[in-house]
Amino acid sequence: MKYFLLIVCIIVCTACSGTIKSSDISGNAKNHIYVINERIADRLIYAAMKTEFEEKSILKLSSDIGYSSSVDWGIDTDAITVSAIPAQGIDDNNNTVQGYTFEANHTGTAPAAGAPTIKRLMAKLVSDAEKIGMTAKAK
Repeated sequence: MKYFLLIVCIIVCTACSGTIKSSDISGNAKNHIYVINERIADRLIYAAMKTEFEEKSILKLSSDIGYSSSVDWGIDTDAITVSAIPAQGIDDNNNTVQGYTFEANHTGTAPAAGAPTIKRLMAKLVSDAEKIGMTAKAK
């Protein structure tokens, strides 16, 4: 019984994490940056976060463009962070352009809730960014 409780404690206390980048996903977004400004990147992230979390639980990141919240699964919690990363790309005319890629990550003890959440957030971000902004190949 003592070993069983030890194993359960280790499993509960073990934190898992994962990251998805918009430039890494397959399809149209592969190796793309979005030629949008900081304000639009911020609004896209906030809009995506509102589809998954209550507004009162969404917190603005202090050091990056982005937001965080948390998702619960039973007694476990995963912290979710979505941010915009400044990037350079090459447009169709071979000009260097400035824009952003997106990154979503989860960390905590509820990977069964966190991993699907960041996948949905990234799908929403990529879809919205492609509708309103020009894309360029990542440099």
